[in-house]
Amino acid sequence: MFCGNCGASNADEFLFCAACGSPLAKPSAQNSATYQSASDPVPSPVVVPKERGNVAQAWADITGSPNWLKRLFLLLIMNCVPVLDLYVKGYSLQWGAQAARGKAEPLAPGVFTKKTLLYGLVPFLLKILAFLGSIVLWAFSVIPIIGVLFTLAGCLLADAFTRLAVMRVGATGRMGSAFDLSELFRVYRKNMGGLVFASAAPVILGGIVVIIVSVVLFALAGIDSYSFMRDVGGHYGYYDYYYDPFDLVFGSVGMVVAFALVGLLSALIQGAVELWTMRAVGYWVSKNAPEWVEQGSDAENPFKAAKAAPVEQAPAE
Repeated sequence: MFCGNCGASNADEFLFCAACGSPLAKPSAQNSATYQSASDPVPSPVVVPKERGNVAQAWADITGSPNWLKRLFLLLIMNCVPVLDLYVKGYSLQWGAQAARGKAEPLAPGVFTKKTLLYGLVPFLLKILAFLGSIVLWAFSVIPIIGVLFTLAGCLLADAFTRLAVMRVGATGRMGSAFDLSELFRVYRKNMGGLVFASAAPVILGGIVVIIVSVVLFALAGIDSYSFMRDVGGHYGYYDYYYDPFDLVFGSVGMVVAFALVGLLSALIQGAVELWTMRAVGYWVSKNAPEWVEQGSDAENPFKAAKAAPVEQAPAE
């Protein structure tokens, strides 16, 4: 502390200057910062990273996995083959269940177990039941505007509930847990909007991609067919002007190819959407129903890697 009268240096506990005897003024807590040296480090503010949403985090997990394009492409090809598409559903359920358990693991190169096909049947069967139950909703679609909106909203809610039931199987490891309706509705009401967004956003984005590519392909096929028929021309018959059937077949090849490409693209996009959606729903379950993971024991959960049993050594004779 420095004296305000003579400028002499004094200890902080002194009340009077040791040189001139003048009273020393104690610095207030508000102005104490002015006595800090310019060389003292100034602590920087702690920046807390913003938590990603379920859909964004699921997509980041896909694109952040090693060789993700290669692994995703293999899954998409398998999704185009009957029976193998069930393996894709089982793989997606396994990976989504890992997110429900709080594990940010990347896409595995091969986690297909003997039960992957069995668990791939879970979303397949539940979606069939959901479709049969939603037939009543489609009856309202005949009502203009309001009926269509009501039907679409009901389908979105039903699809979110179905995916929640599928993820409950993955979290608990028990097939029967998908039909525990009271527990499903209890969790479903916690954050219904977040669950609907997690299950619908990838589907909507995938549908937009399919629509855009389909419009482009059919436009190109239509232009090609029109050009072919214009160049070939028709024939004048006894009664009217007609095209040769052989020319009509070749003129429609472009449309056939376009339909085939759109079907293939839809199957590919569906595989990516399934993987993305189940991962997002898994994150939703980890935040809104963490108790589901605790309900499944290691013996009941087929998605946990089995630990090798310790080998007992024979006693020395």
